[in-house]
Amino acid sequence: MWRKLWQDVAKGVSLINLVVAVLLFIAPWVVGFSAVSKAAVDAWVVGVLLALAAADGLLREDRWHTWAEGILGLWAFFAPWILGFPAETGAVVSHVILGLITVIASVTALSLTGRSHSSPKTA
Repeated sequence: MWRKLWQDVAKGVSLINLVVAVLLFIAPWVVGFSAVSKAAVDAWVVGVLLALAAADGLLREDRWHTWAEGILGLWAFFAPWILGFPAETGAVVSHVILGLITVIASVTALSLTGRSHSSPKTA
């Protein structure tokens, strides 16, 4: 039962993160920070990497992609301060919100990981 639940949640998380990846990739043009090279390049690179991990998650049933998606979400969240573009409001908002969505989705899936290997206790 837990294994099936894990698989369903993991696929749902990968689908959410695939949408987030597309949004992050197009954010520089939509939000208007494509002229800010660090922010735009980061959005494009993280968007592509997140899309690859999420697509793998939709095709296979391993857990590495969920960890990768969560780490990429953390990177997106903190990138404005690590890479030095905190003054670019559109870039910061895009990175923080989309990174946070990715982290929350990934943590939700990973919280079921331990349960997928154990059987429910009987009374």
